[in-house]
Parts: sequence; C-alpha cells; structure tokens
Amino acid sequence: MAKRNFIKASDTNSRFKLQGDRARKTIDAGVPPELVAREYTERSPHGHTYAAEFAIQLRNFHEDCESVVMLTQKRAGQMIDIQHQIEAEGRVHESYDAFV
Repeated sequence: MAKRNFIKASDTNSRFKLQGDRARKTIDAGVPPELVAREYTERSPHGHTYAAEFAIQLRNFHEDCESVVMLTQKRAGQMIDIQHQIEAEGRVHESYDAFV
C-alpha cells in the first residue's frame, strides 16, 4: 500500500481546510462518497449524520476554492447585517431576495 502524505490538523481552521482536501483526494481516487460520508458520520462528536451528497459538495467546494473566495468577508458582513435588520423588523423570510 502506498504511503499517503496527509497533513495533521491541530485547530478548527486547519481541520476544516484539510477535510475539503481529503474529501477531494479520496473521491477523486474512486472511494465512494457514501463511504466518505459514513466516516464523517461515525466520527462526528456531535452525532451529526452526513450524506454522500455532502461529501461530493465538500469536494466540489474545495475545487472551487482553488480559484476564488466563495464568500468574501465583505459579502458575509453584508448578509449578516441584512439578517439582523430582518430580525429586528420581525420579518419572516418569504424569500432571500434581500440578500441578492
């Protein structure tokens, strides 16, 4: 069996980053996404359940993040401000048009 050079993560940010990398490597190597998702589910310290689709989306998200910041700090701040405004006004999300 070939030795894999996986990096060990020590904090939340590095663990999150590495999960995208590992999802992409395993799925691209032919490991079924269902198996990756089962591993996530079995290792969840909070009892979360993960579906194969999540593993595929995480893999795809990692691929997209190679080229672009998917949610900029500025846009995240705008979305949070809008959400706070909606909550302060007591509105329910009929749609997410306010975020566009």
